[in-house]
Amino acid sequence: MGMSGVKVYECYTEHDHYFDVVWRDKSQWHIPYPWEANKRILERVGRSVRYRADEEERLEKTLTATQRLEEEQRRDDDSDSEVMVRDVMRTVDKKPLYFY
Repeated sequence: MGMSGVKVYECYTEHDHYFDVVWRDKSQWHIPYPWEANKRILERVGRSVRYRADEEERLEKTLTATQRLEEEQRRDDDSDSEVMVRDVMRTVDKKPLYFY
């Protein structure tokens, strides 16, 4: 199963040779050279990326659901207050209250 958005670049510096793993346009991990000996690290990196993406998606869904619930409660409260005001006005109009 592949991960979209993950790119691997071979990088050379004056003193180092490594593979750079880029995710979401940011360098996330470095895998040392040689590739054949260290390519298993990429599997761990992939699992980490997938776990992080799943967590972010779960958090986003939770926040969206919470916002939706708050909006529904606000609308219900507004609706209930309008109904209460109408009922009180009807009661006062039909049966005036007298205080002695």
